[in-house]
Parts: sequence; C-alpha cells; structure tokens
Amino acid sequence: MKFLNTAAILLMTSAIAATAQTTTPPENLYLIGSATTAQWNANEPIAMEKVNAYEFTYTGPLTIGEFKMPWVKGDPAMWGNNTYMASGDASLKSAGINTYDCMFTTNGQPDQKWKVFLPGTYKLTLKINPDDITSAKLTAECLSLPDKIYAFGAAPDQWSSYGGVEVPSTENGIYICSFNMNYSNENKQIKFFMPRGEWNAVSYIVPTEVDHYSGNGKLGDDGSVKLIEPGKSYPFQVSFVGNGPLDWFWGIQENRSGKYEVIVNIKDKTVTFNLLKSYVFDKDNVTELYMLGLAAESFDSNNPLKMNSLGNGKFSWTGNLDYSTDDGIADHANKQFKFVTSTGEWNEVHYLVPTDADANGFTKEVESGESYTMKMTTFINGGNGVDAFFGLKPNDKGKYTITADVPNMSFAITKDSSVGVFEIEASGADAVEEIYDLSGRRVSRESVAPGVYIIRKGMNVKKVVIK
Repeated sequence: MKFLNTAAILLMTSAIAATAQTTTPPENLYLIGSATTAQWNANEPIAMEKVNAYEFTYTGPLTIGEFKMPWVKGDPAMWGNNTYMASGDASLKSAGINTYDCMFTTNGQPDQKWKVFLPGTYKLTLKINPDDITSAKLTAECLSLPDKIYAFGAAPDQWSSYGGVEVPSTENGIYICSFNMNYSNENKQIKFFMPRGEWNAVSYIVPTEVDHYSGNGKLGDDGSVKLIEPGKSYPFQVSFVGNGPLDWFWGIQENRSGKYEVIVNIKDKTVTFNLLKSYVFDKDNVTELYMLGLAAESFDSNNPLKMNSLGNGKFSWTGNLDYSTDDGIADHANKQFKFVTSTGEWNEVHYLVPTDADANGFTKEVESGESYTMKMTTFINGGNGVDAFFGLKPNDKGKYTITADVPNMSFAITKDSSVGVFEIEASGADAVEEIYDLSGRRVSRESVAPGVYIIRKGMNVKKVVIK
C-alpha cells in the first residue's frame, strides 16, 4: 500500500474544499455599505430576501455611496469571508433594468464595490449560477428618484451644499426650475446637487464637457463653464469627490442674459435650457412697448399699459393728459409717462426715459408739436437704472397722441387740435367760411366727401349734411 505524504493530503483537502465552495450557495446574503441604511455596521447589515437557494432580492432605498454583498454578518468575520463584489461597470444606472457582472471573493479582496450616484428606491436581484456559485449576475432597477434636487451657482445665488434652491420633481426623475441668468466674466450660472450636506459627501450634476479659453480673461481660464444655446439639451455627468469634476457649471453666452427655464431629466441624463425672456436690449427688434405713469394709471411694471404697434418699432397711444392729475401719491406728481419694453418685475425690464435724466425723480417737461430723445435704463443684474419720467408744463392738459420710434430712440407728442374749434374769434360779416369734420380737422370745400360737417362763418356755426 502506498501512503500519501502530508503535502499531498493538504492539496487534496484544499481541492475538496474549493469544490464545495463553488457548488454550495450562501445560506444568507447581506447588503452593507455607505449607500445602504446599514452603513458599515457589520453586526447589523441588511438581510436580502431569499427567493430560492440561488436568488436573493432587495427593494428599498439606496443613497449616494457604495455597497457589496457579504455572505455572513458580524465583525470581524464579515470582512474576510465570502462576498459578491462588482466586476467591470460598477455604477448603478437610474434608467431601465440593468444587469451587472459579479465578482466572487473568499476574503473580501479585491474590495471592488458597486457605486450609487443617484439616491432613490432600487430593486436589486442577485442570481447565482447553480453550476458555479462564483458566477453571479446583479440586476438593478431604479424604481423612483428623489422628489427634489438642489440648484447651486450665480443664478440661484447659492454657493453652499448645505443650502441650494430646491428644484421639485414634476414627475419621476424630471425637475423644472426657472432663474434669471445674467452674463458675467466668471459666468458660473448653475449646476445641481443632491442631497444637502457636506460638499464632499454629495453628488453633483455637472456638464460632461466645458468650453476652454486662453488669455481672454472671460469666463474663467480654468475652463470650468459649458456655454449653452437657448432651446438646446446638454448631457450631464454625476460627480462626487474622487470621481470627476465638481466645479463645472453651465453658463450663458454674452448678450444672452435673460430668464431661463431649466429642465433636468435624470433618466435621459440631460439638462435643457429654454429662454423665457431676454434681458438684452435690442432697440431694432422691440416688438411690444408699454407705458407707465399717470397716463397709464399704473406704476407697476407687471401691469403697464400696452401701446398700439405701428410696425417697424413704432408705437402710438392717444389719451388725456393733465398736469394736475393726482392719484393720491405725492411722489407721482406730473410723472405722466415713461416707456417699458416688456412686462415683468421692476428689475427684469428695460425702461425708456428722458435722455438727460441723471437722478431718480427726474421729470422732463414736454409740449405738443415737439419731438424728444430718450435713453434705455435698467436695473437688471443690479444695473444703475434711473427712475425718471416725462411730464407736462404747468397747467397744461388735453387729449394727446404720443408716437414712439424705438429704433431712433425718440418720440413725438401732439395735442388734439379739435379742442377749442368753437373758441375761434369771429372776424365779422366778411369772415371766410370754414368747414370742419367731426374730429375737428379743417377740410376744403373742393375736396370734401359726403358726410356730416360743422360749418362756421364768423359767429355763425351750424352742423350740415353734405351729399
């Protein structure tokens, strides 16, 4: 009989153990890691539900962080025991049902864990190969995402990861907000993060690429801004400390300041920017014009009086003006009118005021038959605007027509000449016959069309029908 030496016996024992190890599935399977509610507490990991000997499942919350699936619990036994780890792509996706290869380790090494970039409710299913328990697949589905994310940057005027402006979800994974975006040299308008917390413990939603500059002193030479075009969608990446850029932002192009709607679609991994209102003054392309002041019976830029459009940037208004008009506010005395190019908050619009206005409260007195120049003033982005108006000369009143020409930054004002037709002084029996239409305009006998007219000769005035 031939006896085996000690070395041979040890080899056979190891082979038998390895065979058992690769054919016997785990009795239990656990979740542990910073992405789980158990955190790294080896004594109280999350027990996965056992569907059968080769399938385990978990449905519940996962936050930003990482996790792995050990076979046993307890400290220190867990750390050097059988564990399913991530293999290859270890980042859980937020859209669809995704399957990942698993790696099996007998001693917890290499310690390669799955990564969760977006917090939410996930369904995890681990299926083990019955023929080889070292082979397994993890299927993951994100069932729901957070009900809010947070905006950060110059547009929301927030710079702390403990703060930020809440952006609510309109439906699962879609978040919509609107912000004023005003161009600046740094131009770090907006990025997003979740959840609130220490800057190195949250995930950031940032551009996948940025535009670079060299030596022009604009938008930061560090190349940390992605310039956007209104109406376009841009892909994003989710970054946190140790995984990609944190200080990348979306920014706007020069002369594109305005109010923007921003749509973050987590599932499509896109951010869309829609321009709701431009804050750039373009005198050659103004399509609407409004009035504020006593004439408009409003000093609220959200509710101005709309003027009639004549085309090509020209607008008109006809109405009564009176120097003595009193709306009960002393500060409004003789502030008859100024122009505003759109409706909106007082610091979101452009005003057209007297060219020589140099201080708040300035009033330029105007009179019929004259034209006046004007200038644009605004308080957008903290601009040094001037609260100035056009007014009448003392004791003046009447029905006026104002015609504004925005491309030429001027307007004309005329008083209705029909006022006082009957106050014309008589010139005696030899007075010349004068014919007026019902609007008070004088017409000639030779060119008069059929209609009703007022005929005056000297002191005699009568209404006649001319056929």
